[in-house]
Amino acid sequence: MIEETICDLCGEFSFIKVYQGNIDPADDPLNYYSSSRQNASHWPIVKCSKCGLHRSNPRDNSETLKCVYEKLADEIYDEEEDNRVFIAQKRIKEINRLSSAGKILDIGCSSGIFTQQAAKTTWKVTGLDPSHWAIMQAKKRCSTGTFLVSTIEDADFQSSEFDLITL
Repeated sequence: MIEETICDLCGEFSFIKVYQGNIDPADDPLNYYSSSRQNASHWPIVKCSKCGLHRSNPRDNSETLKCVYEKLADEIYDEEEDNRVFIAQKRIKEINRLSSAGKILDIGCSSGIFTQQAAKTTWKVTGLDPSHWAIMQAKKRCSTGTFLVSTIEDADFQSSEFDLITL
């Protein structure tokens, strides 16, 4: 199911269409999500008339996204591991300039490439992803981490449980 959106920044309803979408609302969302998508597609991109923020409108609703990500298996994502490791190492280096130890929660951890790199330093890592496939890969990749199949909305964490949260 899709939903019309308001601006996430200012709450405005009106917008200007910037790019025409190319998704047929009858398409299965699994066809246009992940690196492995069969069709490189997107919803229309609009610009908020008030603040100028760009966003998709309409977009898949949260229930559709949850169903898609629960079923998602993305082998192409892992085929790009070298590049993803490089980026993860750069992110960890920047994070370590600010704080060099503690507990990280990586929301949408996918197959655990970032969490693996963080765990190689001084961080204790927890990864969260709704994809069963992704969490299986993450557990193989980073045996010292804690990984949960869940969305952040369904996870049960204490507000002070983590020192850093990444998306």
